[in-house]
Parts: sequence; C-alpha cells; structure tokens
Amino acid sequence: LEKRGNEKNFFFNNINDIDIIISNLLKINIYFTELSKIEDFVEYIDSLIIEISKILKKNIIINFILEEDINSKNLTFLILNQINNKSSVKRIIKKEVLKLISKFNGCKVQVSGRLEGVDIARKEWYLFGSIPLHTIRNNIDYFFYEIITQYGVLGIKTWIFKKNYETKT
Repeated sequence: LEKRGNEKNFFFNNINDIDIIISNLLKINIYFTELSKIEDFVEYIDSLIIEISKILKKNIIINFILEEDINSKNLTFLILNQINNKSSVKRIIKKEVLKLISKFNGCKVQVSGRLEGVDIARKEWYLFGSIPLHTIRNNIDYFFYEIITQYGVLGIKTWIFKKNYETKT
C-alpha cells in the first residue's frame, strides 16, 4: 500500500496534536500515542531544531506528551494496519472497535473502495453506540484517510463520539 500526502514517515501518524507557543522563546508541545514512536521522532528532529533556532534566534523548548486517549486518527490507522494484512474488512472493524468501545459513547467507521480486491467498489460501514451528527455541542472527532492499493483507492472515514460537553446553567 502506498501512502498519500505527508504520511511518508510513519511515525508522524502517531502525533495527535501540536501546540506552538511563541514568546521570548518558542515552546512546542507534541502529543503522541505511542512511547516507542517518540524516540524515533526525537532522532529525526534533532538537527531540524538546531537549524530553526539559528534562523529564529530564539531558544526552542519541545515537550513530548504521551496521550492514552483514543481519537479517530488512531482508530483509522489501527484499521489500516489490519487491512494491510489482507484480512476481512468486516472482521477488522468489529475487532478494533470492540477493543476500544469502553473509551467512547459511539463510533462509526466507513471503508469504501475495492474492498478485498473485488471488481465492484462498495462501502462497508458499522455503527456502534450513537453518533449525534446534527447536535453541534457534542464532541465528535472525525478523520478521513485515503490509501492507494494495487486494486485502486481505498477510503477510511471514522467518527468517534466521546461525551457531551458540560453545560453551565
């Protein structure tokens, strides 16, 4: 499987979020999901940090933060790794979501394209719990990713409903 866009370095897939705070010094918070990927990332970025500090003439502080929380990007790449192993898409989605079902209120996963090498493209989607897409105040995490397989393009969409925001009265 080929990757599209800036996903050439696979350890970038495990970055949840990046906060950049600019003041007298440059402070960068990078949120990871796997501890092993942090070590690979540090080796990759060391020389880049030195060059950036010379250009900006500011000290740079980088904080690596490990997050245990699941998000839609992580779930998408968990499913993608299983699809690489040529397993059944239905079994993959059920297995991966049932492992993580206790961490969220609802989840929807849709995989579309030429699944398992079949000639006609189709969509497989599964809904676990509830996904209230029409309510704005709900915390719904969405991620979409495309991969190119030997049969064609395969798209994976994930929605995760974590919990309602607390409203103050």
